[in-house]
Amino acid sequence: MRGVNKLTILGNLGADPELRYFPDGTPVAKISLAVSEQWKDKKTNEQRERTDWFAVLFTHHLANIVHDKLKKGDTILVWGKMKSRSYPDSKTGLPREVWEVHADEMHIIKTKNRDAQADEGNPFDDDNYTPPDNAEAIDQSDHQYL
Repeated sequence: MRGVNKLTILGNLGADPELRYFPDGTPVAKISLAVSEQWKDKKTNEQRERTDWFAVLFTHHLANIVHDKLKKGDTILVWGKMKSRSYPDSKTGLPREVWEVHADEMHIIKTKNRDAQADEGNPFDDDNYTPPDNAEAIDQSDHQYL
């Protein structure tokens, strides 16, 4: 039987998106997405809160949109797959494992004090996109970033 690996996450950006480029020029954006839940403790009657953090990666045109349109505190809805990968720790050399969401789709739900959709042209059209001259390249062996 085949499994299903599909996530839907609604959360807030914990920091501005980071944008880098693979050596072939493909953009990749990384965000930290906070998902909070609140409840009332039945024993103490106190309000409780818990926040889970997700590392989310976007590539190609979604990476450009995320970088250009989103800022810390914005609320987005993301669909994607959870993936794990291992890499050697740069200090100890011991293997480390990370879990990341690889986003397939994204919708901007709310931005803070600005209109994220106000832009000339179609933000989803990246046919003529070229990375800026000062773009930071990603070494594919830099497993800690991806």
